[in-house]
Amino acid sequence: MRVLFLTDIHNNITSIEKLPLGDIDILLIGGDFTLRGGKQEIEAIVKEFKKNFDGKILSIIGNMDKREGLEVLNKYSVSIECSGVQIGDIGFFGCGGSEKTPFDTPNEKDSNEIYDCLVNGYNSIEKAKIKVMICHNPPFGTTCDKAIDKHVGSKKVREFIEKYSPDFCLTGHIHEGIGQDLIGKTKLINPGPFKDNRFAVIDISKGIINLNML
Repeated sequence: MRVLFLTDIHNNITSIEKLPLGDIDILLIGGDFTLRGGKQEIEAIVKEFKKNFDGKILSIIGNMDKREGLEVLNKYSVSIECSGVQIGDIGFFGCGGSEKTPFDTPNEKDSNEIYDCLVNGYNSIEKAKIKVMICHNPPFGTTCDKAIDKHVGSKKVREFIEKYSPDFCLTGHIHEGIGQDLIGKTKLINPGPFKDNRFAVIDISKGIINLNML
C-alpha cells in the first residue's frame, strides 16, 4: 500500500494539482490546514483535496487549526482524531494539536490529553498487522523535532511510542525538523511543511520512504 503524507499546509494549496496522486492508495494529512482558521477555511481545503483525489483520505487537525475543524473532518468521514481505521492489514490512528507553545495557538493540549488520545486510537486498531500513527506533535529528542539546535517535541508522545511501538510515526509541526529517525522499531517521518511544497510517499508494506519536494 502506497500512501502520500503531507502536513502543515497553512492555507497554501496552490500545489495540490502537482502532487503525484495517481499511484497513491491513501492520502494522509497531518494537520495545520490553516493559520488560526476554523471550519470554513478547513472545509475549503478538504474540498480541494477531494477534488484532486478520489481515494481514501485520513486526517487530523493541527495546533494552528481551531478545534471546530474536527466537525469538518467528521462531516467528510476523514477524521482519525483519537480513533483509528483499519484498511486491509494496516491500521491508521492519530492525534492532532500540540502541547503548549509560546504562541498561544488555537488547538493546544495537555500532554496527558495527547497521550490518552493516542492510546484510544491505538486500541481501535490494535489487531492490525502494521500500525501507522499520525501525530501532529513529534516525539522529543529526534531529528524530527529539532528546531535550530534545540529539541522541542513531546516527551509524552515519545513515551507512547516507546511503550506501544507503532511501525510508523508520521509527524510535522516543527517545520525545520525535516527527516527520518527511529525510536526502537518505530520509523519517524517529518516531510516538512506542505506550504513549502514538501511531502512524503511511503510504501507501507515494504517500508520504503521517500521525502519529496515539488
